[in-house]
Amino acid sequence: MKDLVTDEEFRAFVKAKQVRVRFYGDYVRYFQGTRFEFLLDLFQQLTAETLHFSRYRLFWGVVGNDATEQVAQMGAEYYMREKRFPARREIIEAYYGEFVAPVSLFIGYDKFSAFDMPLLATGQEDLYFMTSPTPYLTERQLRLILFDHLYSRKGEPDYAEFTPQDWARMRHFYQTNQENTMGIGLNLHGVWYPLAQVTGTEKLLLDEFSTL
Repeated sequence: MKDLVTDEEFRAFVKAKQVRVRFYGDYVRYFQGTRFEFLLDLFQQLTAETLHFSRYRLFWGVVGNDATEQVAQMGAEYYMREKRFPARREIIEAYYGEFVAPVSLFIGYDKFSAFDMPLLATGQEDLYFMTSPTPYLTERQLRLILFDHLYSRKGEPDYAEFTPQDWARMRHFYQTNQENTMGIGLNLHGVWYPLAQVTGTEKLLLDEFSTL
């Protein structure tokens, strides 16, 4: 982590793209008094150096999987200081360093689990999981994800407008995949590999385009 934070190429990238960097999580409590305590100064330094940038924002989660105790402490300190309970926005600002809107899109990999976004998950976010680690994300792959996020997942089906063909198509798909479960994988020597589950999507596409 030290090497990445102090890496000259990374710092040059942050400066060139005007990226404001902030760190969130319970890292102070975990690092203080340990051999990793020096990282606290490095985090603070990078945050201070990029604070004036406003083009992009990068939030770096460090021990940021569970914010329960940290948020409880922040809430208690806020009440003692302001004599009132903090609003949701104020809690988010205290935790992340500034306000962050609820997450609408999450891209992960490996086992299907969303993490490191305390206070921002509402249950409305679209979840995507790569089969390769996220640093391997390609431009084409990101375009496909964004298209799905912006167009394919929007709107709810109007079942009242369904034709007999629509019902037959959906019935066939569900029956074909009745025992298929997204998220099932295979563990080989400690590495989890996802197994392909859904079948019949090619037929759905062929049926759809054949009616156009």
